[in-house]
Amino acid sequence: METIEECCNHNRCSRPAAFRYLHDDAQLTDLFKRHLKETATWIASQPNMNVINANYNELLENPFVILSKNNRFLGDELNLNQMAGVVDKSLHRQVR
Repeated sequence: METIEECCNHNRCSRPAAFRYLHDDAQLTDLFKRHLKETATWIASQPNMNVINANYNELLENPFVILSKNNRFLGDELNLNQMAGVVDKSLHRQVR
């Protein structure tokens, strides 16, 4: 897994202003993990919400597996071939 600095260098970006006070990747990683945990806890407490998680890298490698799960979640009304047709691994980490 890339560090925040590697990711920013790779994408030719800078750390967002809101996170510039963080001095290292460990601080940002801890903050992000805490945010994910808080978000998951909040979602679990919402009786009106259903959620499906999808792994981006798995989507790139096995689009039909992930898209089939998403399709079932959304009521089996989507065209898997059309959806899979727009998955393009060459766009991963594309820098503009």
